Amino acid sequence: MRHVTAAEFALKFTEYQQSVREGAIQVSSPGGVAGYFVSPEEYAEYEALKAKARQVLQAGSLPESWLAELRGTAMDNRHAHLDALMDD
Repeated sequence: MRHVTAAEFALKFTEYQQSVREGAIQVSSPGGVAGYFVSPEEYAEYEALKAKARQVLQAGSLPESWLAELRGTAMDNRHAHLDALMDD
């Protein structure tokens, strides 16, 4: 990945815009990384991955039928040794 300062990026934006398809560009400022410049294809891939990310569900928001099924489940005995980890 290429690394450039924010000042250089601003001065040479057209150059970086044309070459971004070769890979992402890390843009830094005196305080650290300011951001990343990526191609439209890479950004679309990022958005697709973000959309597929696991969602967190709270038990209170689940349908009662799901909760009933969960209550009826049991851990496989092969994993019983892991119960000791819950005692801490």
